[in-house]
Amino acid sequence: MTEALWFFGGALAFQIIGKLFRYGQLINFTSEVGLHLLRLCAEITHDVAFVQTLKYKQLIEAGVKEEKIQLIKDTDKETFDNWKFSLILKFKYALPKPVQGVFAFNDWDSAMKVLDKYLKKEKGFR
Repeated sequence: MTEALWFFGGALAFQIIGKLFRYGQLINFTSEVGLHLLRLCAEITHDVAFVQTLKYKQLIEAGVKEEKIQLIKDTDKETFDNWKFSLILKFKYALPKPVQGVFAFNDWDSAMKVLDKYLKKEKGFR
């Protein structure tokens, strides 16, 4: 009888510990994927900023008045900032609840600080 209790106790402990390890691996994997998604978003924002710069250069070369270009720049900046804010909100809400705490940011600048910290750690610059 005692052997049966030890057997079932061991089997139960094995199941619990196995689930905890799998849960931890799942959180690590999800966090890693989230950081790579942030990296992709950062690359996209750099590309958009580059295209905007080219657009302003073309407007200047086309002879568009400076006031008009400034209006376009202001509109682009506001639109771009709103897009980045929206992107962070959607990113945070798409994460599973256990992983949301890993990404402790609510705006673009904070997200980029987290990403920079991760990239430095990844490259071994700690």
